Amino acid sequence: MDMQTYLDSNGLTIYTFADQHGLSATTVWRAVKRKVLRPSNALLIEEATGGAVSRMELLYPTANNKGRGVEAA
Repeated sequence: MDMQTYLDSNGLTIYTFADQHGLSATTVWRAVKRKVLRPSNALLIEEATGGAVSRMELLYPTANNKGRGVEAA
C-alpha cells in the first residue's frame, strides 16, 4: 500500500502521522510523493504502519510502480 492510501484509510494527515511517530512532516511528505527516502526513515515508516507500507516500496518507488509516471529523485 502506498503512503497516501495508508493515511487516507486511517484518517491521518501528514502532520499527525509525523507527530505521532517522531518523523518530520517533510519525510512523510516525501513518502506520500514517492520520493526516495533514507533507509532509516523507510524502516521507521514500515514499523509505524505495521508493515502496511513496506520499506521496499518507499526505497524503490519507481520499481514498485513499474515506472508509470513516478520519478525516483
